[in-house]
Amino acid sequence: MNYREIIVKYLIVIVLGFTIFYLDDREVTSTSFNTALVLVIAAVKLFTLFFQSYKKIMQVIDQNVAFHKFLIYMTINIAVLITSFAVDFFCLYNIDPSNLFGMPQGLGYPELFFECVYFSMLGFNNLGFYDVVPNSLATKVLVMFEIMSYFITIVFILSDFISLKESIQEAKNENKEKKNG
Repeated sequence: MNYREIIVKYLIVIVLGFTIFYLDDREVTSTSFNTALVLVIAAVKLFTLFFQSYKKIMQVIDQNVAFHKFLIYMTINIAVLITSFAVDFFCLYNIDPSNLFGMPQGLGYPELFFECVYFSMLGFNNLGFYDVVPNSLATKVLVMFEIMSYFITIVFILSDFISLKESIQEAKNENKEKKNG
């Protein structure tokens, strides 16, 4: 499995996020354009996750990859997703601080980014939001995207991988039998 490949793909998304932050900080583009750009990138990231994960499952099954290697791949995938969504929340907060209600005031960029990682991790793990709450349509949509990525990752992929693998193998065997017989 090529772990570097997935990291590079998501690093591109993270760099795009920081580019949006830079554009907003320098006021090169409008607030609404930057907000829309964050959501478009997040939507592309969600669809990429879905298709990439499906492709990876098929590869794991075809090559009979050990389950622990697949779990390593998924762990990297989850860590990069959480960080990537944290960048999105960081951008939305910097575009308009009212996007995230309850965010501590007076934080520098490193502390603010940590708070966004914390917020993203809580959302991704479906633990709730506690002290920070999404406070705009854009932020709520982004939270929904992150929850969908959580659902795709955890429920579809990790929850019952062995059964999924057996089911796909059985379907392939039946197709082979039909072709041969």
